[in-house]
Amino acid sequence: MEMKYFRFLFGEIGQCFVHLGELKDTRTGKHFTFLYLRKAERHVDQMKGTEHRLFLCPEKIDLFVLGQSGISEDRELEEFLRKTAIKTLVLPQESRGDFCLPVKAEEIIKIGASKEKAYRMEGAGWCFCAARCSESSLMMLYGPGRKEEFEDCVMSVKAADSSRRCFRESCPDEYGCALGCRLHQDYDECKYQRRERTASGKTVNFGATALLLPAVPDSEAWALIEEFQKELGGFRFLGIPDMKEHMEQLERRLCTSEAGYRQYFIGMGTELSDSTIAEVNRGGLQRRMAVLRPGEGLCCSGFLKYAANEG
Repeated sequence: MEMKYFRFLFGEIGQCFVHLGELKDTRTGKHFTFLYLRKAERHVDQMKGTEHRLFLCPEKIDLFVLGQSGISEDRELEEFLRKTAIKTLVLPQESRGDFCLPVKAEEIIKIGASKEKAYRMEGAGWCFCAARCSESSLMMLYGPGRKEEFEDCVMSVKAADSSRRCFRESCPDEYGCALGCRLHQDYDECKYQRRERTASGKTVNFGATALLLPAVPDSEAWALIEEFQKELGGFRFLGIPDMKEHMEQLERRLCTSEAGYRQYFIGMGTELSDSTIAEVNRGGLQRRMAVLRPGEGLCCSGFLKYAANEG
């Protein structure tokens, strides 16, 4: 069987929201890793000595998107990225501070008002877009491309913490971690939904699409989000800052879980207010509010199976 395997991890390191993804396509043999990083809008002191072992950082990251440039040196982040080679680094043109982390990239792309406002690329058959969200911040959107047809998709979404050995660590070159989690953990299992229209007329495909927001999007950013949504379908994973007053706009503009599909709203516990969490949960039982704390995260792993007549 020919598959597109994927693994996503959401967590917190050094006062930053971190999202690490890994893709592998057995048909093409392509492998792709990506990282999204943004600082907390409102951070409070956290426990000292929190380890970043929740993340198993690869030796090479193909795409590194920096949500905001004003990220100062941090011991945990430095250690996390110390031995990692970056192929493409995308960061905002306008920033409130310098990017001080000691990383080297083969290619650096700046996005801003006076430059290109979006950067698109493809990795292992997935579509990625890093775009201006608001002044001095970048959002990231991604999902499986529409060039291929899949007959099945299964993914598991579960809690992850540094006290439990990740099954990915026990088989770093294989993809048996999903099986290990199936045997030893309790989690949400999500099945593939083909592209279809909901009652509101929106096209949805909640396979494994994601939208990561560092701030409330401006009008230009909303236009791009809606364009991307039409292209790839609705978003299953939404990385959000504290934005209770903007939840109505978020719900109106994005494909929601009206068709019964689960959606995951993910944010850092150091910045999410109780009112934002309550507003998400009031939207229905299909919504999952994931609050990230130091040493705790959300892990998603699974596969898309190529259709038999594809290729």
